[in-house]
Amino acid sequence: MKRNNKKIIAGAAVFSFLLLCVPLQEAFCAGAAEKAVPGYHYVKEGKPDPFKPFIEIRSEKKETKEEKVKSAEKTKLLPPLERFGVEEFKLVGIIWNEKKKVAVVEDSRGKHHSLSEGSRIGLNDGMVEKVLPDQIVVVEKIKDAFENVRPERAIIKLMREEDEGEI
Repeated sequence: MKRNNKKIIAGAAVFSFLLLCVPLQEAFCAGAAEKAVPGYHYVKEGKPDPFKPFIEIRSEKKETKEEKVKSAEKTKLLPPLERFGVEEFKLVGIIWNEKKKVAVVEDSRGKHHSLSEGSRIGLNDGMVEKVLPDQIVVVEKIKDAFENVRPERAIIKLMREEDEGEI
């Protein structure tokens, strides 16, 4: 019995509230219509949106080196020597004569590639600067935290049979 009384009282309160609000709403709307400027029509073309924020926040995701490599491997845009970091290559041999020096490197998959001075290698736009009798010198362009690009030299030493067991 008490539940029904509470429902009846709540329903009556809502009904009386609606009866009071409808005449007030009509009164406010009528007053607003009287205050409107006669002959004025709002045209929004050429005007800024008042609800649009002043500052646009862009969320650009920067790709990591691994993501760049994965996307490049999918599309086959990068040559094989530019799909791995310089640290992933092993120098297995150097061949030279009076005119030219050629280095043979092995990538992490076990494939062999030949390099000479000026060859591109690595993920950071590296280039072979020198081929020496026991090592190659690679110059890479490294970006720091402030997006400044600086050259950095990496040396890949010739792996000898007695060195292969050491870490």
